Amino acid sequence: MAKSETKEVGKSLVLTIIRKLAFNAFVGVNVTEATLFRQVDRESSVLLLDEFENGNSGIKEAVTQILNSGFYREISQIPRNEKIKDGGYVTRLFSTFSPKVLSGISGVTDVLADRTIKVRTKKIKSNIELEEYNPTKEMERDLKRIVNSLYIFGLSYADKIYEMYNSKKINKIKEISARENDIWKPLLSIAKVIEEESELEISKDLIEYAMILNEEKRRINLENNISYKLIRTLDEFLEQGAVPITSKDGSKVGYSVQKVFEFIIMSEEFENIKASQQLSRVLRDNLDIKSERIYDKSSKRLRIYMFDKELIEDLKDRYNLKAEQQ
Repeated sequence: MAKSETKEVGKSLVLTIIRKLAFNAFVGVNVTEATLFRQVDRESSVLLLDEFENGNSGIKEAVTQILNSGFYREISQIPRNEKIKDGGYVTRLFSTFSPKVLSGISGVTDVLADRTIKVRTKKIKSNIELEEYNPTKEMERDLKRIVNSLYIFGLSYADKIYEMYNSKKINKIKEISARENDIWKPLLSIAKVIEEESELEISKDLIEYAMILNEEKRRINLENNISYKLIRTLDEFLEQGAVPITSKDGSKVGYSVQKVFEFIIMSEEFENIKASQQLSRVLRDNLDIKSERIYDKSSKRLRIYMFDKELIEDLKDRYNLKAEQQ
């Protein structure tokens, strides 16, 4: 994903070059929804999208469906009605699995952001002059030669890349999440095959960039994502010596709803949470932490949140928050 919040940083130029080099590249501009679905389904096209959120509602919906569903080959299908000769319609499954390149996308959903590799494009300084991209015949021949070489490489090494992808030679990057490892594995598999067939070193740079993006994403999540904020705040709550409450029969252990609520609102991270009932909904919906009414050892009836240090450590691990403390 080529993403930038500012203008004139070369996003469109990146798409232009990718269009020349990518497999079955298709620019999703001024097309119908049907054309878009058929192109990806039949050609497995590299779909190039430049500020698609500014298009009409039908195209935006179609693109969003393709992007959100096209991550895993096994489940990358969307049912759509297709007109047949007798004038009726039949439901058909369209594959949405193919590479996509997004440019100039602002405010993408968390689901989509988690499935992308961000490519930074920067605005050049005003005192630097760059030669305008105006491909000559010689450049076009060079691009064609590169494309042919890529086709030959793909046809020659497809089996080796497939074997590499399914082997144990690709070590998981410990510093990033399982989802991010899934995203980088195809590129690392290709890089590993190239390294075995040449003296090039590619994997190291890919891993380094993966870690940079992971740190950036983690920082953004800490600032904006409510689940990350909740986990971090509950961890601080425990670190400050919060005392657990055990039910009279000893079957349930947790923390006072009122004490947790008071700590949460004191943190100034959750301005929209005004009541403990609201906090209970937020914890349940985001972290699956529930509240229960119990009788404590003194037979006093009260409500507790069902979590402990082990659960919070597990959440920190799953949300890749332990890196913050290292």
